Amino acid sequence: GLGDVYKRQVTNGIFGLFYAAANNTCQNTAVPGDAFLLIAIRIAASAKTQVAIYPHNNAIYMRSWNGKTWTTWRQI
Repeated sequence: GLGDVYKRQVTNGIFGLFYAAANNTCQNTAVPGDAFLLIAIRIAASAKTQVAIYPHNNAIYMRSWNGKTWTTWRQI
């Protein structure tokens, strides 16, 4: 039921908001050096997703963790 789903989300799910200004030195980004906002979502230990919003090119990118590796950034 909905209560079970809510309990799982509270136990396993978490998210965070992060940002970096232009000319940043962050590694493994969708567009190196450009300013972005990152939404990091953890559904479970082996299920994670990152969504990056880039205002310079009006684009959003996504990648996921499968428990072993990150997928390639993909524009969505």
